[in-house]
Amino acid sequence: TFEGINPTPNPKPNPDGSYTVVLTIVQWQVFQEKTPVPLMEIPPPKEPSDETISITQNPSGKYILQIPATMWTILIQNKTFEGIRPTPNPKPNPDGSYTVTLTVTQWKVFQDNQKKTPLPVPASEPAKQPDEKISVTNDPSGNFVLRIPANLWTLLLEKMTFEGINPTPNPKPNPDGSYTVVLTIVQWQVFQEKTPVPLMEIPPPKEPSDETISITQNPSALHINTC
Repeated sequence: TFEGINPTPNPKPNPDGSYTVVLTIVQWQVFQEKTPVPLMEIPPPKEPSDETISITQNPSGKYILQIPATMWTILIQNKTFEGIRPTPNPKPNPDGSYTVTLTVTQWKVFQDNQKKTPLPVPASEPAKQPDEKISVTNDPSGNFVLRIPANLWTLLLEKMTFEGINPTPNPKPNPDGSYTVVLTIVQWQVFQEKTPVPLMEIPPPKEPSDETISITQNPSALHINTC
């Protein structure tokens, strides 16, 4: 049965007299072709739930991770991708999940990081309004600077809140797991139309000081500048 598999498996017997053989994907395919199915107990593949990461391997041996949106947030918070270069930063799939491809070396780092920070399983509770909010400030050029907590970032992507904003924001996560997005005035208006106000902390507009130019429009559309 091992003919065609190189090197030919030659394991030492286990204490109970059984043998353990490790095969690559290609070797496994050769083994399957020569082995009667009734001799093997192959567990059926489990359906991935909303709280588990589905892991498969492609023909090149790389690991393909299908990560639900809820788990993605946890992985970012636990810094599970720390030490993996380049840091995975995939765009969400239509169902809100994320697909990450890792080499064998990156997969080992990922596994080691999981051991350091065990993945908590989110409790199935009724949807709650997030405690954190989006912090909004203005930079000197008048652009809107948004600091978005990790849990709200996932929510915004699920709601397709950035649809219609070009280019679509795709920032890398900050050390604390939050995301920073800079929007122009036009982009900010599009964003506001799609975002519930309670999710954002918007500072009140500043009163013009003695050193600023106040600009208004009268009914005739003429600009009136007060210096």
